[in-house]
Amino acid sequence: MDDVIMAPEMLEPIPSELPDAPDKIYSLICCCDADCDIDFTVLAVSHSTGALLRQMLEDVASVRENHKIFLTHTLETEEEWRFTYETEEDDIEVLSLSYIIIQTPVLPEKEPEMEEHKHTGRRTIHGTSRENAGCDR
Repeated sequence: MDDVIMAPEMLEPIPSELPDAPDKIYSLICCCDADCDIDFTVLAVSHSTGALLRQMLEDVASVRENHKIFLTHTLETEEEWRFTYETEEDDIEVLSLSYIIIQTPVLPEKEPEMEEHKHTGRRTIHGTSRENAGCDR
């Protein structure tokens, strides 16, 4: 067994599901760090972490058509899961892909509050930029 090399996928398999929270939406973000630039892309948004994991694996498969990438790091915190793939090829100095699944809070829609002025009869919508700029018409 001394000559056997094991891929990180063999040691830390990617789960088929992550814990869901009904009041959250999850975002799948990809950070691609290549030779000359860094690119962040939101690949998908879903209530299902399983759907996001499948999307991540589809993206990894499409990258593997052109590059030999390997899972090198996994990280789990209370708020996110991160999977990092890396390669070193002759024509590419460094290629690192980090996939982040993060819980994204959903904000409730809020109706603006209306207030009628006693002296002028005009109505003001609170929280607008006009109010913040000192305009009341």
